[in-house]
Amino acid sequence: MKYFVSIFVSLILSNSVLAASLTEEAVSRGVNPNCITHLNNIEKSFGLNGLNVTFAKPEETKTHPSLHTSTKHFNNGATIFSSTLFPNGESCDVSIVLSTIINNQSCDDITQSRIAADATLKVTKYAEGTYTHIYPESNAYQLVLVVTGEQSCAMTESRMMWLGN
Repeated sequence: MKYFVSIFVSLILSNSVLAASLTEEAVSRGVNPNCITHLNNIEKSFGLNGLNVTFAKPEETKTHPSLHTSTKHFNNGATIFSSTLFPNGESCDVSIVLSTIINNQSCDDITQSRIAADATLKVTKYAEGTYTHIYPESNAYQLVLVVTGEQSCAMTESRMMWLGN
């Protein structure tokens, strides 16, 4: 077992770079320039400034997908951002997953807050309220809330964007 853990840690360290920003990491790795532009916009939009890690295929960074993660700790939880950038000719396709663990607010409170901000959102509950699925009519994103305690909630937002020039 130690052997597999050692290999896993070695792979992570050899395939990742820690830098001041996700965009800086992408540039240092030689990621596709069109994708870097989108990553920079995403990074600014989400206000990402945690522990950043980038994975890219060393030999072909401009033509293969790259994975970018940013993790930030808060006094009441943590946020884990992940984006995969897919070079697509002169454009870049992007998938985003943002997971947040909140330790002092219930999923019902978060749902009510989201609905108050946008009354057009669709809400469906499953498994006696353990899971809440929230999404706009446009299906631009999907938000899933999972009850993790009486006053705690895990929230995951997923998006896929096909960005042309």
